[in-house]
Parts: sequence; structure tokens; C-alpha cells
Amino acid sequence: MPALSLPPLVAPLALAFGLACSACADAPITPAQIQADGSLRSGLQQSEFQAPERPTARQTAQTLQLTAVIAPQAEGALEDTHRFVLPSGQPEAVAFLHLRADRLQEPRAVRFTWIHGDAREETMGFLMPSDTLALAASHTFGPDQAGEWTVQVHAVSPFGTDPLLFERTFEVALEPVP
Repeated sequence: MPALSLPPLVAPLALAFGLACSACADAPITPAQIQADGSLRSGLQQSEFQAPERPTARQTAQTLQLTAVIAPQAEGALEDTHRFVLPSGQPEAVAFLHLRADRLQEPRAVRFTWIHGDAREETMGFLMPSDTLALAASHTFGPDQAGEWTVQVHAVSPFGTDPLLFERTFEVALEPVP
């Protein structure tokens, strides 16, 4: 049986084709890489094929000190109180939670939890960097919600363990009927 012979150029062309196909197939040649005579420019930098660098997200532990005021006022001069009195004939009272987070460098997601007996009401919010007290959350109370209340502020963690940042107990009382 005669040996298979290939024309002299087929083997080098097959090798060159194989090497070209094994090169970086996902990086197309751009017009900037081609010279006027149609040949590839030499000395191209590898950085032209790199994806742009993304800023890496840094997680730094921040020790926060929260200053809090629970007041019947949403703004202006605030009166910190541990007792909210629902006047007779008035359908509701509102407690406003004002916070200042010292040493906070960027906004932080938090969860506000208002607890009364076995009932829990949760809302999401943000602590914002500030050097003054700012309204963070509020809760409305009706006559049927008199008694002891607790408000908690939890940091929202991607790991499922939401650490407690702040907790305070206060009372909602009905004004005695004359």
C-alpha cells in the first residue's frame, strides 16, 4: 500500500491553522490592530485584551455609636420621652425616632422593629452619615395599642445575622377620661 503523501505546503498550513484556532478566540481583531498593508501590528500590549478593572467592594467593620431621641415631634425642637399619652378623643399618636450615627462613613441599610407584646412590625430604612439628629422612622399608635413598646434598630447583614444596633423601651398610655 503506497504511503499517503501530501503536497509540501499542506502540513505547515495545517499547523498554522491549528495554532491560529487555538489562540484567543474570544478576542476579535480590531481595526486598531491592523496596519495599512493588512498585516497585524507588532508589539501589542496585553492590556488591550483585558477586561476593565472593577473597583473591589471593601467591607470594613465600623464601630457605631447611635444617639437616639424618641419624640412626639417630627422636626424642630425635639422632646425626648419615654411615655406617649394618647389624649382622649384623639384617634392616634405618633412616635418619631430620630438618630445620629457617629463614625458612619456611608449609608447603611437597617431594619426598624416596633414590638408590642407578641406583635412585631418591621420596616426597612437607612442610617445616613450626619453630624446631627435626623428622622429615621416613625410609628403610629391607636387607643387599642396602649402599653409597653420596644423599638429596635438592626443592621441588615448579607450573612443573615442582623446585629442589634439600638434598643429602647417606652410606654403608650391613654389619657384618663375626666
